[in-house]
Amino acid sequence: MSSTRVILYGGILAALLTGSAGCNWIIPLAVLGQPPTQKVAAEFDKLAGTKALILVWAEEDTRFDYPNVRLEVGAYVAHHLEAHVEGVHFIPPRQVEDYVESHAGASHDPVAVGRHFGVDRVIHVVLLEFTMRDREMAQFHRGRVRASVAAYDLRDPSGTPQRYALADVFVVYPENRPIGFDANAPTVVRQKTYEAFADAVGRKFYAYEKEI
Repeated sequence: MSSTRVILYGGILAALLTGSAGCNWIIPLAVLGQPPTQKVAAEFDKLAGTKALILVWAEEDTRFDYPNVRLEVGAYVAHHLEAHVEGVHFIPPRQVEDYVESHAGASHDPVAVGRHFGVDRVIHVVLLEFTMRDREMAQFHRGRVRASVAAYDLRDPSGTPQRYALADVFVVYPENRPIGFDANAPTVVRQKTYEAFADAVGRKFYAYEKEI
């Protein structure tokens, strides 16, 4: 073994043996290995312990190209929030979609839909842009979703439903470049785009740590 390695290993061993009592020497090493973070507060923090629903609006052209877009977006967002917000319970997205399908204009009226289902909160997602094709090369796959998001408190102490406009959401998957000729591309891109979108929407409703 070279003298350099002996010195290196000896130095590490000395550091371990002369460290503070117990295993406290691990803590500085762990801290040094972690990227710095900051806590991001929820934009809307009144979702925990409530009964809620996701209401999605999409243009007719979007629904023509993606017939299940409202159902799928609602399902992904509800699933994400139920996993991250304590005690929230969502009306099954299929029930919401069936109601919207049978009531013209319902996707424009979050308060009416919320009252029909007897919920405390409504999350209204308005899809401003939705595609799973690359903008420059239509034969390539790349998800793009842009949406406005608002939360409705139907149990406000004032007795009047309150609307909270939240920051818009925009996600792209893959971020760097589209996926070309791959049999699995449509499924992968769609799933990953939905997951990224659900994460972006969901983080508006709970605090989390963000790398800086």
